Amino acid sequence: MVELHDCDGSVGAAMGAGIGAGYYKTAKEAFGNTKPLVLVEPTESKLYDELYAEWKELIPMP
Repeated sequence: MVELHDCDGSVGAAMGAGIGAGYYKTAKEAFGNTKPLVLVEPTESKLYDELYAEWKELIPMP
């Protein structure tokens, strides 16, 4: 699941820095006060995997 939170990239970067600096112990602690705007749950992963496999066959990869 992917969560889109009500903050911009700079806020997320600052919280990530706070985790790295030890200000927050966990990501849950850092982002716990932000409200998710959208929760995205993948529902078509099997279809995606099949289509991606077909795409990889069509595109020459080094």
